[in-house]
This record gives sequence, C-alpha cells and structure tokens, in this order.
Amino acid sequence: YCTMYWLIQSGSADYWQPIRQVHVLTTTTAELTYMGVPPGHCRSGPGLHWHVPVGPDRYLTDAALLHEAFNHAANPTHAQRLDGPKRERRAL
Repeated sequence: YCTMYWLIQSGSADYWQPIRQVHVLTTTTAELTYMGVPPGHCRSGPGLHWHVPVGPDRYLTDAALLHEAFNHAANPTHAQRLDGPKRERRAL
C-alpha cells in the first residue's frame, strides 16, 4: 500500500463524517503537518510524483466527488445503496 494525497479546497472537508483509513490534513486542528509537493514535471515514480499532472485549471480535486468515492470504497453497504440491488444474471 502507498500513501496518496488529494488537494481540495480549504474547508471543504470540515464537515465530513469520519471515513475508515482517510485522514484529512487541515488547518483547523492543533496538529501541524508538512507535506512535500513535487514539481509539476515529476509525473512518474519512484518517489513523489503527480498521477494527474497539475495545471492552471486542474490542481484541486472536487471534494464532493472525492468524499463520495471514499465512502463508496470504505463502506460496502453505502456502495450497494448507490449501485442498487444486485441482480442475478442468467444465461439464456
């Protein structure tokens, strides 16, 4: 496993309910965190790199979509509600 980071608008995760294995780094806690940010040209590993290259209009992740994806991955019952009931497939 590796550690992954997403950059989101400041304050957009303030009201997220806790999600298993997700830790939000924020300025609203007493905890101080420093995070290395690679230069824009670093696009492959090893080491810190951008999976999606940073650009003028794409450096922040949509926090609502990210939150939904985390919930989907961390909570199977939440994922099932989103996908609807599972249907049995039968060969004809």
